[in-house]
Amino acid sequence: MSVGARINRMGKGGVGNEDRMTSFGGWSHTVNLVTIRGEVFVVDVGFGPGGPARPLKLINGKIEGNLVATPQQAIRLRHDAIAENEHQNVKLWIFERRNNDNAPWVPMYCFEDNVIRRLNGTTETLATISTETERIEALFECLGVRLSQAQAAGIKSMATELKSGDGQQIPYDLVQADIKQEARG
Repeated sequence: MSVGARINRMGKGGVGNEDRMTSFGGWSHTVNLVTIRGEVFVVDVGFGPGGPARPLKLINGKIEGNLVATPQQAIRLRHDAIAENEHQNVKLWIFERRNNDNAPWVPMYCFEDNVIRRLNGTTETLATISTETERIEALFECLGVRLSQAQAAGIKSMATELKSGDGQQIPYDLVQADIKQEARG
């Protein structure tokens, strides 16, 4: 799933921003969230220098090396509110980095992991997706996309399948009948 991200315009890798100011701009970046065997990873191939150089597991506060020319550079994701949010109870994922153990953490960008709608200055969470049933429901209810039975079942046993562990069933009332079945029917 691709999600929008807001870049910290003051980031600059910490250079020239020693007082650690943060100013997140508009939704000008895209981050991919990839689910593999039930675990979600951030995959960002377009941020450039200082961005995550490999998939980063979506875990709050876990510090990891960034595998770059500067081996001391560390990165992490932090789940927290940003000052620019109208509602401080809404948390975003904030990608941060520091160039050594003594350097401050510098927020580079932030993103959401929900299906949201922004209309006339108002932000509304439409869906939080953690299972295949919720994904199918959100596609239909939020975007008007009705999957075929084959499309809905096609994710089964794939690495990207969102598993709930409760024997979830495909919500066939939100899935269109396959064309071949309709022709026979």
